[in-house]
Amino acid sequence: MTSPKSKRPPASALEVATRLLARRDHAVSELRWKLRRRGYEDSEVELAIERLLGAGHLSDARFASGLVRRHAATRSRAAVAAELAGRGIGRELSNESLSSISPETELDAARRCLARWPGLDPDLASRRLMRRGFGFDVLRRLRRA
Repeated sequence: MTSPKSKRPPASALEVATRLLARRDHAVSELRWKLRRRGYEDSEVELAIERLLGAGHLSDARFASGLVRRHAATRSRAAVAAELAGRGIGRELSNESLSSISPETELDAARRCLARWPGLDPDLASRRLMRRGFGFDVLRRLRRA
C-alpha cells in the first residue's frame, strides 16, 4: 500500500527554497547548503537561487540587516559579527550591517543582559558578558555607570 505522499511528484529546488523563505529570510550560502543537503543537484540549486535573487526574494543584505536588528538588543557587536560570518555573509556586507550597532547600543545590550541576572556577583557577571562577546571597554563603561 502506498502512502498519499508518494503520489505527489517530488518538489523542485525552487519550490523547497520558496517554502524555506516563507518561514524566514536566509543568506544565499545558507539556502544553498540546505538545498544541497536535501539532495538537489548543484545546477538546480544555482538556478533556483538565481531566480530567487532576480525576483528579489533572496537578499544577503536584507538577511544581514534583519539579523543585526534582531540580535543587537541582547548581543555584543562581536557576537553578531560571528553569527553573520557563520551564516556566510561576507566581511564587507557584515561591516555595513554592523554599522548600526553603536557603542551606546552595545552598552544597552550589556545592561539588558545584566538585568536578567539580578544579584549576581559582579566578577561572575563580567565573565558572563565576556563569554557573550562584550569587550573590556563595555565592561569598564558599565562599572563606571
